[in-house]
Amino acid sequence: MAGDKAQELEEYRRAAALGLSRWDLFLNIGLALLENGKLQAATDALRYAVRLDPAQPESHFNLGLIYERRNMLAEAEQEMLVALRLEPDNLDARNMLGVIYARQGKIAQASFQWQRLLHDASDYGPARTNLTMLAAGSPGFRTKPGRASVPRSPICTRMSALALCS
Repeated sequence: MAGDKAQELEEYRRAAALGLSRWDLFLNIGLALLENGKLQAATDALRYAVRLDPAQPESHFNLGLIYERRNMLAEAEQEMLVALRLEPDNLDARNMLGVIYARQGKIAQASFQWQRLLHDASDYGPARTNLTMLAAGSPGFRTKPGRASVPRSPICTRMSALALCS
């Protein structure tokens, strides 16, 4: 599995070296770097994806996730706010904004985000868990299980598809 991730990352790097400069390519590079634990390089790739097309909520969401992991909470908050401005119904971004607010000690704002989320999607378990943990004073908050980021773009996931990525 680790070999597959390294191979995937190398394929993205070769695509970038060929001059393919689409936001989704750099989103995918950032996600692959994140999976390999290279947080600074992932941050750089996602910042570049945002510069290439600032209207893509996926880039802002994932950059916000990396900032949160790096404990850069003010930056994480800003990226989640942009992601939500671009895609107001993004449940994962709203949940993460609540997590970020809670980690910053902004308890009322965190609670508001999770309550709003549950109003819109009552079956969104992580928000319910987070509200319960907040009420109990527990520090560990949950993101949605199995979704640390958006899925990679199917167009640019393999070198064989590079002709479609230009």
